[in-house]
Amino acid sequence: MAHEEGERRRIVSIRGVDRRLYEEIAVLARETGRTIGEVLNEAMRMFLAASGRIADISRAFAEGVKEGSEGAVEIGSLDEIEISRRDLEAVEKPVVLRNIRRVVIADDVPYELFESKVRGVIMVDELVVPRSYPKLLVARKCRYVKKIVTS
Repeated sequence: MAHEEGERRRIVSIRGVDRRLYEEIAVLARETGRTIGEVLNEAMRMFLAASGRIADISRAFAEGVKEGSEGAVEIGSLDEIEISRRDLEAVEKPVVLRNIRRVVIADDVPYELFESKVRGVIMVDELVVPRSYPKLLVARKCRYVKKIVTS
């Protein structure tokens, strides 16, 4: 096992990586509190699982999801949640919203509070934010979000 761990940690140089994709991975890593290597390992595991090289995609995916919540409160696997100012003020750590069909940020949440408390919004079908929020700044926190709408 020790040899296997050493192999996982060795430095690998890859030519021909798209700079834009690499920068997106770097942003995702920062937002989820992971290293770039951890995010790339998760992506490669998922790619191999989808191609049939790894038999259990759910195991590989679950491992990746678990890694992303270090240092943050992870809220997920819900159909819908409405988050109020009181909700965000009650948590001491940043929040990651993951795998939720619909997330509604209540009108009483100032954008500054959203910015400081929400680390990431990942795998959400619909994110509803107050009309006063700058959508492009909100979108920076989003990964695999199908739709951002205002209320």
